[in-house]
Amino acid sequence: MLASTHAKAIEIRDADRTEKEPRVLVIDFFLGSPGVSSRLGSLLADRLSESLANSSRKIAMIDRKNFTEYLTQNWTTLEDLKNFPGCRYMGRELGATGIVLGSVYEQNGAIGLKIHLSGFGLADESKSEFGDLDEVAWLSAIEQTKELPLERGPNYARKPEQMPEARGALQAEEGVAMPTCVHCPDPPYADPARVAKVQGTVVLGVVITSEGKPGTIHVLKAAPFGLTAQAIKAVQNWEFKPAQQRDGTPVSMAVPIEITYRMF
Repeated sequence: MLASTHAKAIEIRDADRTEKEPRVLVIDFFLGSPGVSSRLGSLLADRLSESLANSSRKIAMIDRKNFTEYLTQNWTTLEDLKNFPGCRYMGRELGATGIVLGSVYEQNGAIGLKIHLSGFGLADESKSEFGDLDEVAWLSAIEQTKELPLERGPNYARKPEQMPEARGALQAEEGVAMPTCVHCPDPPYADPARVAKVQGTVVLGVVITSEGKPGTIHVLKAAPFGLTAQAIKAVQNWEFKPAQQRDGTPVSMAVPIEITYRMF
């Protein structure tokens, strides 16, 4: 592992790039393919990030806490990182000029780690999977780590919320006319999600006020890579005909709103 760290530090330092100092983000290593998290992979990513930071003063490391906070803020899990382009985009959003990816696997009683550099002026922008040319580091499969590769990695995403219970707002009930959309344009696709080729459904719990305006909004079901944020931003500007009681009096009502993103 130490020899591999030194070799990667030299490769990053000497890569053909425009910036004077490479800024590097190490992403949690996967179990085999991208999108499959591993507890051991996350621990090894922490270790490699620290080792690279100590191996060369000419390399600036992006704090991995910034990476986990990005995932949390964008309702994204490690399982959503299914291809290299999405990982590269995320790295650039965090200020990295290149990223380090890894794949953990077991072979003949030993734990192997494929290490892949992406960015840094390297001609790999179209690559989406680990390959035979990626460098392999071997770890001793000691008893303490034998089960770790199969354990799921940490979940950094936020937990879904509950339907809002706003003061004075009704829940859907018989005899009360539901709110209806007057002007509800579809939200635009988020750039990170387009790059990562991610689709998904967002469900928001929204209080529609008696004036037909969106009030409090809670995320009941999220989608990654900025799709949830785009949905919230769009719904905040929607216009509704408010819910009405039997006598026609407009009232506030909490309703679920579902938005589905499809690339094709």
